[in-house]
Amino acid sequence: MTTDITVPEPDDASVSVPTRPTTSVQAGQKPSGAVVIPLRPAQATVAAPTPADASITTSPTGDVTVTFPGIPGPVGPQGPPGPQGPPGDAPEALSYHHIQVTPATVWTIDHGLGFYPNVALVDSAHREFYADIEYPSMGTVIVTLSAATAGEAYLS
Repeated sequence: MTTDITVPEPDDASVSVPTRPTTSVQAGQKPSGAVVIPLRPAQATVAAPTPADASITTSPTGDVTVTFPGIPGPVGPQGPPGPQGPPGDAPEALSYHHIQVTPATVWTIDHGLGFYPNVALVDSAHREFYADIEYPSMGTVIVTLSAATAGEAYLS
């Protein structure tokens, strides 16, 4: 980004250079947050001790250009899409299906999912039922029933 500043003819002039980019700065004005840099129109370049590391250049006609390197310009066009990422977790890693063939009052299910899953229970006739559920560890669920029951547990 460049900002054109016209410096008056006297040998010594000063200009206010904003520490943030603005559209234009007029000689003799000091915007809020600016650093005053003394200029001599006869010099070709004056180092600018501003936080933006600006440089100031004068032309033979006395025009002064202030350049702010490192200040982003307008957003460019979107680039091409990147390569496809690796596949995610397989559905098996997010759920577990337990079959309790032998009727029992306690089902101990070691699932290895790595989290405390939701548990849905169905009996051998595929009717949903509710029971006491405990999580003694992240990889184990204990289902306690009032009567010995066979069925299935769906963990997710």
